Amino acid sequence: MDVTRYKGISGSKRQIKVLTEKGIFEAVFHSRQKQAQEFQNWVYDTLITLRKKAQLKAYEAFKLVEDTNIQKGLMVQLDDGLNGLKPRQVIKANY
Repeated sequence: MDVTRYKGISGSKRQIKVLTEKGIFEAVFHSRQKQAQEFQNWVYDTLITLRKKAQLKAYEAFKLVEDTNIQKGLMVQLDDGLNGLKPRQVIKANY
């Protein structure tokens, strides 16, 4: 899991682990909570939509991973579509 580690304050032997943004998503993808599974399904649906936007067939889905030109083109389209959106909600983790 992607974490940042900090040593304790003033010589304390305790360590603090802070999840990075990537680490939060990794934790969600390993969670079995209903909300996490709904988020995972949304991510999968979003990836399928991106694949279709790239005019790839389902069996060509690996091209999204392998071909950086396809990734860049989709990121431009995605960025253009997201520019007009405003932040909506923050989800508080209950750990």
